[in-house]
Amino acid sequence: MVIALSQDDEEKISIDEDIIKDLIDLRGYLERRIRDLEEETRKLKEMFKIVDEVILTKSFKKAEMIPVTVSESPRTTEVSEEIPLKTATGTLLATMYVGEEEARIVPTKDLTFTINTPPFQTFFITRILEPMKAKDSEDSQRGIILPNQIFSYETIVEGEVIKEFIIKNFQTRKRLREIISSARWTFDKMYEKIRTSDNTPQ
Repeated sequence: MVIALSQDDEEKISIDEDIIKDLIDLRGYLERRIRDLEEETRKLKEMFKIVDEVILTKSFKKAEMIPVTVSESPRTTEVSEEIPLKTATGTLLATMYVGEEEARIVPTKDLTFTINTPPFQTFFITRILEPMKAKDSEDSQRGIILPNQIFSYETIVEGEVIKEFIIKNFQTRKRLREIISSARWTFDKMYEKIRTSDNTPQ
């Protein structure tokens, strides 16, 4: 049986086919755009990571360039050196008391540094101190140093506020200098976080 279509029906079918074709083309375009945007997002994340690493590295190197006054005289069991940790503008952030095998960092009383203020955990602990501890643990297993000579640290807190930071068995003056430089940079960045937080509109 042959069904005859009116002119209106034929025009309607033709329009529907055009719409479907346009929708198929649109779907293809959207698929391409999604792939392009996903690829662009991936590259942007990679670039962001690189930039973030460079900023951290450059900032740390800048901190290392600040002169560190450490006496080369033989260590004693008592505190032999007091090293102020200051900002570039001279604000005293903390004082480091160095003895023979132990050093203590005592924050300035009117400043509140917490263990959760970046980059205390992410940089000072994770990237600087933990690798030192891991190396000494490995050296101890290999018989290079005794177990009681392994590098260690302890944070004395009141709630989350850092009252004192104790470092034991830093072993060498080179390592001590790295700790001093890293501590100065860390407390400086924590101070910036505190100032930003204090200036945030309520």
